[in-house]
Amino acid sequence: MTALMSNYARIPLTFVEGEGCFLTSESGERYLDFLSGVAVNSLGHAHPALTNALLVAAKMPIHVSNYYEIPGQEQAAATLCKLAKTTSVQNDEYRAVFGNSGAEANEAALKIVRKYTGRSKVISFFGGFHGRTYGALSMTAKPEIHNGFAPLVPDCEYAAFNDDEAIARIDNETAAVIVEFVQGEGGVNVARQKWIDALFTQAKSVGALVIADEVQTGCGRTGTFFSFEHFGVVPDIITLAKGLGGGVPVGVMLAKTCVAEVFTPGTHGSTFAGSPLICTVVNAVLGVIAEETFLHQVARHAEYFFEELQKIAAQYPEKICDIRGIGFLIGVEFVPENAAKNVWVELRRHKVLCGTAGSNVLRILPPLIASKSEIDLFLDIFQKVLLASK
Repeated sequence: MTALMSNYARIPLTFVEGEGCFLTSESGERYLDFLSGVAVNSLGHAHPALTNALLVAAKMPIHVSNYYEIPGQEQAAATLCKLAKTTSVQNDEYRAVFGNSGAEANEAALKIVRKYTGRSKVISFFGGFHGRTYGALSMTAKPEIHNGFAPLVPDCEYAAFNDDEAIARIDNETAAVIVEFVQGEGGVNVARQKWIDALFTQAKSVGALVIADEVQTGCGRTGTFFSFEHFGVVPDIITLAKGLGGGVPVGVMLAKTCVAEVFTPGTHGSTFAGSPLICTVVNAVLGVIAEETFLHQVARHAEYFFEELQKIAAQYPEKICDIRGIGFLIGVEFVPENAAKNVWVELRRHKVLCGTAGSNVLRILPPLIASKSEIDLFLDIFQKVLLASK
């Protein structure tokens, strides 16, 4: 009997140690972690930079509240805003506001677009996932998780992802469109370039803002710091979380300065957001990701991983119908019903951790530090599981 609520279908497995891309269970078994806490453990486990940052933070005031200036928060914000600015040919300036999760970052985005535009309609897409708090839940076009929670936040509308007809839904009553450039939870669905171009063009023409939900795809997950960099567009608002803290809870919303100005004292806040402890760790994570060769290595290793998975898929056309994704956000879509779940379970039996997404997709999210040898270990076990499966 547990004192916890049953809102998670937990696997009876407990981890007590971690190092790099590996976790060790309480029984002493070593697992290759290619789930990364669902894209959270960007630097793997017990990374020296992260560990040292926690030790430094433990000697500082852990919490002082946002009544006062927090130098580490200013530093993290400046780094993130600079990264966002470099993606813009117009050198747009950004400002940041911190939260504690991706859902909170998306809640802040919902508030700011309505306040800035004076409009209420927000469009999101089927297959997307933006969180489980009320605003974020309302923007998540997944009716099965809405059951029992009505009424949701009004004027949140849903359209088909990658569908040209969806673009016409963006009109002069639309405050914003929120989009993931790669839908992680929905099955690792990658946006089409022409569709993204049309979405941004239409939004601009009617005065609607574009929110890039980079909660799962940001912070280097796709081989660039933001996933939208692959598409050559610049959003008005960016939300980040997951890999930004390397394991500590953090969320942040970035908005172009003209939009950010509507958040004046009292319009938005959070007790715990951007604490000295959290921002010390965030700055350490950003410091590692900003190293000259880091993201190049992520992109190179991801390309190798993708190519090897495609070779395996070619050997099993009756089992695998697609390999898709960008960077270290990879989806393997299976043909037989429930095959992804079965492979996921078998991989865990072979001491490999990953996830599932969509209806029949194995979702692979290695730590960004994953080496070629660790990728090869995954590939070897993956092929053995496929060989043994019926």
